[in-house]
Amino acid sequence: PPPPSESDDLQQTVKDVTRFRALVMIIVVLGLVVLQPVAMQPLPVAVLGLAFVAYLLVLHFAVLPRYGSSYTILVMILLDIGFITLALYFTGGVESILFTLFPISIMYSAVSLGYGGSFVAATAVTLCYGLLLVKTGTPASISGFLPLQMPFFYLLAGLSGYVVQLERGAKEIRRRI
Repeated sequence: PPPPSESDDLQQTVKDVTRFRALVMIIVVLGLVVLQPVAMQPLPVAVLGLAFVAYLLVLHFAVLPRYGSSYTILVMILLDIGFITLALYFTGGVESILFTLFPISIMYSAVSLGYGGSFVAATAVTLCYGLLLVKTGTPASISGFLPLQMPFFYLLAGLSGYVVQLERGAKEIRRRI
């Protein structure tokens, strides 16, 4: 069989990004169901959820068919991190269960875009996490979380990028055989 072209890889990445968005929606909905007893702001969360659904529809029907490129995927991942940050803000800050979406977005960036994408995502997550921590955290949580979590994001980006590079190399070797 002929080797897959760059457009085939891009189409697969777009499909994977769509699956990731579905996973994000499921986790956010489950997180909100779990957090319901906690005092959260229901109107902003509902508006954020509707905005995310509208964003997904625009991406799927208008943006991706016309502008499918690595840069488009990078922008989409950065927008996802923005939505995750807002969801965390309205559901209790960095101590929210939705915090797990930050590391997931870093790992997914590595799968979609390799080392470069994972480090860009780690930088965006670090900035958003720091802003959230300053805005919603207590002085004790800032001094406890900040020095530990920020290097973790970059370590996760490097490890994810490395694993993806190994897998891509193994696929190339299998293709040659």
